[in-house]
Amino acid sequence: MKGSSPCRHPRAKPKPEDDNFEAEARLDAAVEGLRKSGHEDYITRGMLARAAFRRDTGDFAGCEQDLKETHEIADRGGMRLHLTDYYLEWGRMVLAMDPGLIQPENRRTLETCTMAAYDLVQATGYHRRNAEVAVLRAALDAPAA
Repeated sequence: MKGSSPCRHPRAKPKPEDDNFEAEARLDAAVEGLRKSGHEDYITRGMLARAAFRRDTGDFAGCEQDLKETHEIADRGGMRLHLTDYYLEWGRMVLAMDPGLIQPENRRTLETCTMAAYDLVQATGYHRRNAEVAVLRAALDAPAA
């Protein structure tokens, strides 16, 4: 989430022998191509895709970087659907970083992300994201650390 940084687990860039090396290189190239296009709505989509990949591969610092840029572009451009996706992805990142019992500082971040995503879904009618909001809410119902 903008302003807070739950990322405490930096990960090195994949090496050529890693299975994810080619995927990351292609995502990087795609994001650069989208930047060159100048279409900010496409840039945010690319950034969100790369953030999800980085989350899945444990590169939380890279995920956070992509999400912060996504937020900046989406907020400036009034892209509320992209902001919804930003909050959902930030919440998923928190869950990935803190599996099992959620630490108090991460719980607060997850609560903020969940409520912001829920409010945006209600305001925009972006109900295809209801199930994703429900997953974050269920995580909040789990016991705290």
